[in-house]
Amino acid sequence: MSVTVSQGLAGNEAAAIAATRIRWTHIAPTLLIVWIVSMFDKSNISLVMADSNFLGELRLAGQPVKLGWLASSLFIAYGVARRSGASR
Repeated sequence: MSVTVSQGLAGNEAAAIAATRIRWTHIAPTLLIVWIVSMFDKSNISLVMADSNFLGELRLAGQPVKLGWLASSLFIAYGVARRSGASR
């Protein structure tokens, strides 16, 4: 991969521009994919909780309190992770 910069920039400025360009072309798409997967995960929890086969395999059928705790813990963990990521 080659990075080109204009001739009028000093060495340090050119290095900073190159690092920023590489950062946005490599890290940003990765973060976008992780974000999309997390949105699918968060939005599909109710569909999974309504699936009788899933509930039967985990022995959660007829136990709404445990399902509530599981859903609440997922959303709390999501909120904490989102909050800690926003503070950086």
